[in-house]
This record gives sequence, structure tokens and C-alpha cells, in this order.
Amino acid sequence: MRTNDGALGEGREFREFALDTSGQLRPGTLAHTPAPVFFDEKSEWNVVLASLVSSSIGKPGTRRGGSALLGFSLPRTVQSASDKVSTLAAHAMIYNNDETACWSSPSLKDPLGRHIVSKNTCVGCHAGETATVDCVHIQSRRAGEPSKLSAFLTDTTFKKFNDPVDPSVHYELSELPKRMTLFRSLFDDTVSSVAVIESKMTEMRRAARQH
Repeated sequence: MRTNDGALGEGREFREFALDTSGQLRPGTLAHTPAPVFFDEKSEWNVVLASLVSSSIGKPGTRRGGSALLGFSLPRTVQSASDKVSTLAAHAMIYNNDETACWSSPSLKDPLGRHIVSKNTCVGCHAGETATVDCVHIQSRRAGEPSKLSAFLTDTTFKKFNDPVDPSVHYELSELPKRMTLFRSLFDDTVSSVAVIESKMTEMRRAARQH
């Protein structure tokens, strides 16, 4: 379970919880979202992560495009010349509902690689990479009223988004048709193997975790 809380401080805080063996919800790490130190462009860890992303792009097992840098995932820890730190965030923040917030690094010269990694983070998906108003995809509402959904969740055709780091760069995203296709594939009459169904379920979960 993930939470997107705007009532506890000066920004929006994202957290993730999972059931433990006793059935209790326990705090965990955010999938695909690096710890805050990696968002600090003046930090050596920002440079380390940029180097990791750059070296992964183009390697066998990875490809660019779509909603993921397939074959690339954040490691549990990363090593610098003098230290080692945990990579995944226990929480993520968007301060002052900054709708341009994203992950970026001056050391990464590949705009598409930066965009793909950033969009898979809580911060990028709820702000800069999808131009999401108030940093929420499902707006709060009064009783009896429908919630307003973000363009990222409702567009059935490709929508153009400006790159939050370089506005001259644009991306076309179409999230809803992708998830609809994955869901419909579960009911494909040609699917008869349990292994195939489990593979499709894994793909759906991966897509959901990529926001």
C-alpha cells in the first residue's frame, strides 16, 4: 500500500507499506525511488546514480522507451570511492507542491534515460514528468462528488509532456491504454498456461509499480 500525504508538513510525502508474516502493515522502501540524497544534484551520490544509469543504457537486456528502462532497476546499495549507502527511499518528498519536481543529474547527458528513470520515481510521476496538478493523480473530494483524475490516468491517446529539465524536449505518454492492454491480455482465450498467466500478472504488477 502506498500513501500520498499532504497534511503532515511543508510538502507531499510518499511512503509504502507491506504486510509482514503476521498480517500487519509495516513500512518499507519505495520501489524505483532513490533516497533523497540521490536527488541532491550537489551530492556525490547523485553523480554515482547518474553513472549507474548511463552505464546501463544500451547494455544487453535493457532498452529505451515506453514507460520503463527495461532490464534496469535500482540496486539495494551503491558504492562510492569511500562509502556505501542504501539506494531505495524510505520516503519521498515533493516540497511546496512543486509540479516541476523530478530526478535529474548534471552528470547524465541522456535526456530520455533521465526521463525514464525519473518517471518511475514517486516524485517524477506525481510532478515534473507528468505535469500533475497538485502532485496527486486522484483529487480529494466531498462526499457524493466524483474525484477528478489527472491527465496521465485518463488520456486514451498519446499526450505530449514537456521535459521538466529541458522544456525544448517533449515526450508522448499514454498510460491508460497500456494498462488496459495488459489487463485484457489476462482474459485472452489463447492463454492456457499457468506460467503464461503468472508472467502477465508480473508484467501488470511491474507496470503498476512504475506508476
